[in-house]
Amino acid sequence: AALTDSRAALDLCNKLPGVPRTERIAILTQHALALHFVGSLAEALTTYRSALETLGSAEDNRGLRAEICANIGAVERALGRLDDATKSYEQAVEAARLSASPNLAAILARRGRLELKERAQPDRAAETFREAVDLIETAREDTMSVDEFDRGAYMGALNRYQAHDGIAWALADQRQMTEAIRYLERGRSRALLDLLERSRFDPLAEVERRAQERNDDRMRVAITALRKDLAEAAAENKKKT
Repeated sequence: AALTDSRAALDLCNKLPGVPRTERIAILTQHALALHFVGSLAEALTTYRSALETLGSAEDNRGLRAEICANIGAVERALGRLDDATKSYEQAVEAARLSASPNLAAILARRGRLELKERAQPDRAAETFREAVDLIETAREDTMSVDEFDRGAYMGALNRYQAHDGIAWALADQRQMTEAIRYLERGRSRALLDLLERSRFDPLAEVERRAQERNDDRMRVAITALRKDLAEAAAENKKKT
């Protein structure tokens, strides 16, 4: 149904004169996504490129350019056109950096998967995933004041391409097992926190409340230490960025 609807919208767009450029780009992009979803990769690639050509090179288009280039890279990767996919991901990363796109972490993670799996470049993939993870951690700190449900949903979207798992796989391929396990555990704990935030449940606050009720000094000390460790980890991550 989605493909039928998007094709009908594009046909109508092509027939009508004077369709605004922004609307045409949106229609082309939606149709390309629908084609991509059902596996019509060659047609999806052509449609994505039409959207990119229509978009142009203006500076204020860089965020959208990054998304389209990343999707082009994904299709080229699926088609086995690895050199083209690498170039498209590089263009996506460059545009995302220039536009300060909030999706840079996800785009880096997508590029990292190509470098790790098809390119068999675990050292390069590890660096790409590490940057993605650092950006995700920074975003986590920068959105502390946002509503917990919205923040959890946003962080879940950033983690969609599994940057923590990706760097763990890349490090494991280089026999750096201790570091790989550390990232794997961090990723699992972060995913759980995002899930809890979307459910509006704060586990640390709940444990703290129960410790207060039971007058459990040892637990209160442990919670204080944990909060200190979390704050120090956040401060250390900010130094990296």
